[in-house]
Amino acid sequence: MTSDVNSLVTIIIPTYNYGSFVTRALDSALNQTYPNIEIVVVDDGSTDDTLARLSAYGNKIHVITQDNQGASAARNRGIEEASGDYIAFLDADDCYLPENIAKKVDCLHQKQGRFLWCYSNCVWVDNWGHPSQRGDEIKSMLLHQKAQGDVFLQALSGALLGSNLFLFHRDVLAFVGGFDTKLKVLEDYDLYVRAAAKFPLAYVDEVLVEIHAHEGSLSHGGKRQGYLSRWRLNHKHARSYPQAIGKIGNIWRKNQADVYRNLAAFSLEKGNAKRAKTLLLTSLEYQCWQPGAIPLGLKILLA
Repeated sequence: MTSDVNSLVTIIIPTYNYGSFVTRALDSALNQTYPNIEIVVVDDGSTDDTLARLSAYGNKIHVITQDNQGASAARNRGIEEASGDYIAFLDADDCYLPENIAKKVDCLHQKQGRFLWCYSNCVWVDNWGHPSQRGDEIKSMLLHQKAQGDVFLQALSGALLGSNLFLFHRDVLAFVGGFDTKLKVLEDYDLYVRAAAKFPLAYVDEVLVEIHAHEGSLSHGGKRQGYLSRWRLNHKHARSYPQAIGKIGNIWRKNQADVYRNLAAFSLEKGNAKRAKTLLLTSLEYQCWQPGAIPLGLKILLA
């Protein structure tokens, strides 16, 4: 399978009560230098002025409305409605740089069918519009390694990436079955792990996406919810990929220990010392020596 540089690309934008941000995202999608684009916006039951703002774009965009079901369901609905050979995702509070789609389509075209998805570097932008940190400066992200090819074990080890950074051939999304609607946080990480298990990944070494961090953003889920989702994902991936987990055993055990220790801390904050003790002991079964375990244990004993 080869990539046509004139292939239709569908950009899917899920939104929920992001009227104050969505026009920035839409304008960045409409300002792409790549000419053959359709934009599908899935409004996930917004109660603010989102729909009024979307109506100003007329037939430049395709708007779908549904009852509130979460980001995963909204993205999956967008995939169902997409006409493009390639699919990209954009959170309603983030934005693309003008050459994002063109650079990624060209990357896959140059690979001549050997790669069906790719990702790029990104930059975080603060509330004042100032760049704060590039993705390749964060050690917990795959971008730090600028990895490409078979990245499955790195992905499974916890090297994070968000859905904004990818361009997928639609066959990749069809194979993995879209986003897991049971996950409210880290659903994009889960999808890329499942894709990496089957398909080699290409990399475009340029900053092509801006991530705007703020309270309430899709990428700003609460820490407790994040650790709960990570707990679910660790067990899901252990069931799905037992041989791969065996290859990264020490890393996986550390990840599990971190999750249980942090959940113990949250339980203690809520006043449930008994639950906190159980969670901390489980954490220590995965990794007996951890930074922070002794102080947390003392707090639990004194509670």
